[in-house]
Formats: sequence, structure tokens, C-alpha cells
Amino acid sequence: MVGSFFNILPSMITSVPLTKIPPSAWFLVETFKILLLLSHPNELKVFYSWLRADSRISHSVAYTCRFYKAASVREFENVFALMMKEFNCIRESKGQLDEDLKQCDMVAFCGTSAGPLSVNRGYLGMYLDLNDFLEINPCFDDLDAMLPCGSAKEFAYRLSEIRGMDDDSLMKMHQRQLSLVERIFSPVQISNIREELLC
Repeated sequence: MVGSFFNILPSMITSVPLTKIPPSAWFLVETFKILLLLSHPNELKVFYSWLRADSRISHSVAYTCRFYKAASVREFENVFALMMKEFNCIRESKGQLDEDLKQCDMVAFCGTSAGPLSVNRGYLGMYLDLNDFLEINPCFDDLDAMLPCGSAKEFAYRLSEIRGMDDDSLMKMHQRQLSLVERIFSPVQISNIREELLC
């Protein structure tokens, strides 16, 4: 199975047409395709350590790693070259975000807003705490809906949990994520800013 499995109405921040693939197709796929969205080379280093720590997250899973181009591309590529020698479940993205999304089943992210944006395009998202010293995330620490994982073990558990969910549970989970994304990208409310400043 490849592609978004939710047929939702696009919000104000995207006009990308969404496709519907039944979540039940997840039970039939041999290889689960995850788009890994990374904003800093250190996140890739931490993920590398996760792959080494728990073989379950590299079994029957294929990762497309999308690097934030404004960061140190050379450092990304140096770490990625080492990873490719050890793991055959990873590849580097060479296209646009929308092209990558069409080839995945879900997204995983740490410090990039591309994670919430992908949720808005109809994909289930998972927050991976790949921070090594500075804790950052695009969800303003409101992470419960994003299935947060703080270790390779937690990530393996979440993947197993998701694969065992029925259609209704997956839809409800994605709806919770959409509600969070709508709050993150909601228009600025001047009255709220004034209220906060006057406190």
C-alpha cells in the first residue's frame, strides 16, 4: 500500500488533492513505507543509533529520508553513507515533498514543520524524539496526538500498534492529529496576543 489512506477535505494551507486507500490495506503490505522528515544531521545520527538498537524498526520497513536542504547537506550525506553500508532499509529522497508522500504509508518527523504539513495532506504522522541536546518540535510540545516515541523500543511498539488497528481507530487517530495541525497553523489572533501581553 502506498499513499494517503484518508479522504479528507484539504485545509486552507494546502490544495493538494488527496486519495483514499483503505487503512485495512496496511494488514496486507509486506514492507511498510515511512517518509522520515529530518531537519538537522544530528537527528539522522540519533535515528542511526535507533536502527542499531532495535532490529524491529528495520524489519519489513522501508524509509525514505528527506533532509532539510538548508542544513548541512554534506554532514547529512556523510552519516547517510555510513548507514547505507549497514542497513538496506533506507534511501535518500531526491524529489519534492508531494512526490515523496505519494510513495509512503505514513510520515515520521522530529523538528520540521513538514511533519504537520504531511498530516494535513492526509497522512498519519509520528513524532520521533531524535533530539540529542536541544529539544525542539513543530508542535509546541503538544505531542500526544502525534504518537511520540522517545526511543527505538517505543518506535517499534508504535509501529506494531498501528499495524494492528482497525479502520475506525486509524481514522480517529488521524482526526486528532488534524485537530492539532489546525491549531498550529490557525490564523494569528491579534486579540489573543494583546491579552497575553497585558497579563
